[in-house]
Amino acid sequence: DARFHWSDPLLLDQQLNAEERMVRDTARAYCQDKLAPRVLDMGVQLLRVLGVSGIFVTLALIHTGGLQGTGDTRSPFFISLVSQVGVPLGTCLLLQYLHDGLEPLDIWLAILLGHVTRCVLSVVRFRQGK
Repeated sequence: DARFHWSDPLLLDQQLNAEERMVRDTARAYCQDKLAPRVLDMGVQLLRVLGVSGIFVTLALIHTGGLQGTGDTRSPFFISLVSQVGVPLGTCLLLQYLHDGLEPLDIWLAILLGHVTRCVLSVVRFRQGK
């Protein structure tokens, strides 16, 4: 058959025996029933955090770019170091200690806190006008 098969473009199904098809079908059912709902929930959580985070990242980039344009490259470096490494990692360590583990939302909120920190520090430094 010369037609293209969208459901099996590499014609792998023809190469599997009955036992291999059973393993494939079991794995597919598990992924659809158990994993897909969790992945969708995590995706929704991430998009909500990113929606808020984008505002702070945009403001931070504008002010950081302004600082760099005036020749101040040291302040943006230290602001980035603190906000993109120190704050998220420190927050994750604290949350892991308090909750006895980390959930994906904990990590995304730690990253959001880092973005808020970067925004605040960049705006404060920019307004100093030095």
